[in-house]
Amino acid sequence: MGGTFKTLSVDETTQILYKRALIGHQGRTTRILGEIAAMHVTRTFEHSTGHSTRQSDGHLPGLKIAESPQQDRPRERLQNLGAEHLRLAELVAVLVRSGRPGESALQAGERVAAKFSNCLEHLPAASAKELKLISPAVAATAYCQIMAGVELGRRVAAAKNAQQSQQKISGTRDARLFCEQHFARLATDSSREEFHIVCLDTKNKIIATHQISVGTLDASLVHPREVFRPAIKDSASSILLVHNHPSGDPTPCQEDLSVTDRLEESGVTLGIQVLDHIVLGTSGGVSIREFR
Repeated sequence: MGGTFKTLSVDETTQILYKRALIGHQGRTTRILGEIAAMHVTRTFEHSTGHSTRQSDGHLPGLKIAESPQQDRPRERLQNLGAEHLRLAELVAVLVRSGRPGESALQAGERVAAKFSNCLEHLPAASAKELKLISPAVAATAYCQIMAGVELGRRVAAAKNAQQSQQKISGTRDARLFCEQHFARLATDSSREEFHIVCLDTKNKIIATHQISVGTLDASLVHPREVFRPAIKDSASSILLVHNHPSGDPTPCQEDLSVTDRLEESGVTLGIQVLDHIVLGTSGGVSIREFR
């Protein structure tokens, strides 16, 4: 019926619909009056802004997640692939759960991700008002769910750190197993080489881990100054070196061996022993100490 009135003014349309509602079409009164209200809102907006709110099919814009292919929906992707395979926007969308007219939960996730992608550590400090300004879909309930997810992640990380502090690296096998478990993401998900260190105390118990660089492993990216700075800050007695090969093949290359030699020499000077260097790939880890 709505197509009949496209060329009429709002007032003319209202009069016709109202008369129909009063002269024998009482069974359709609710629907007709609903059309009147919807048409008033839509045309008033279009008149005041100069923009149409309708697409070619006459519907309001904004694709709902339920209308997208099932394999592209964040919750389904999480169930099928695991949370670690979701983009930041998709993780936020899962927490937002439902969108608002004109903006889906995924669109809200894209907005939040764009705002915090380079400063994710600032997300926990964001207020409800700030997130609502980024996306209207992040109302009070969605805000609480996001902050609950953030806090849960914090507590999981704290529990992992507490567990790590009890772990002891007694030899090459322990070092390799720890790195394969703790840095599993590097072996499966990372498209670039990442270099990390594991700091240990005088009893070879793990103190902390630190990311040193991201990019092709060479002497310029893993300068001893950058490698040993966090180790000195942690009062570490020794360290493990860890990096990945995005190709999936963990076999050490000549550059890996050269970097290891240089850092071992620097460690002797500083009094911080380099226990081993573990190279990670999809098949597991390789100890450079054993490889030699």
